[in-house]
Amino acid sequence: AVVYSDKFSPEEAQLLKQKGVLIVFESGESPFHVPFLDRAQLKLIDLFNTYLADSSVPYMYPMFFRNTKPKLKFTDEEKAAMLAKNKVYLLPSYHKERTKLIAWVVSNTQPKNIRAEFAAGISEFIIVDIYGRGGTEFPPELDAFQWLSENYKFYLAFENSNCRNYITEKATVNALKYVKLSSITRNPLTAIFFSIES
Repeated sequence: AVVYSDKFSPEEAQLLKQKGVLIVFESGESPFHVPFLDRAQLKLIDLFNTYLADSSVPYMYPMFFRNTKPKLKFTDEEKAAMLAKNKVYLLPSYHKERTKLIAWVVSNTQPKNIRAEFAAGISEFIIVDIYGRGGTEFPPELDAFQWLSENYKFYLAFENSNCRNYITEKATVNALKYVKLSSITRNPLTAIFFSIES
């Protein structure tokens, strides 16, 4: 098999197919960031490896599924006790240790949506520190998200394209590895996810 990604060559694929080679097109990117393939080119491809669930081989970032039959169940007394707790404290206690409020990590500076404008709107009311190609670079020796989890209360996450089912490492790796759902860090980040309609 030959796997193509951003540089699909129809001429080469045609020659390879004549020799019995399986042609695979792979991309974890949204349609905005992959080459356009016309019908003739699509017919040359035997297998697709994309983020779409109906691809021949779905490109999977870590996924999470709802457990409809959890083994852990709370008693009525435990539920009542949880509901009766004081809800004044909106942030976990470890947030007090952090001096910075919101971090946004940007790698694609040419998004196909209005996330930059949305973040600019937020920053009119509260400071948003920008890291990555779109802002301050992280020192190479740092585990960027570990450092963010130790210094920031919130992590702002936007995809660079608005496409059905397009969810990448921003939600499944960058944030969830360090948010409250995980036990990997002592003081996890609180992630803020936005879906923006252009």
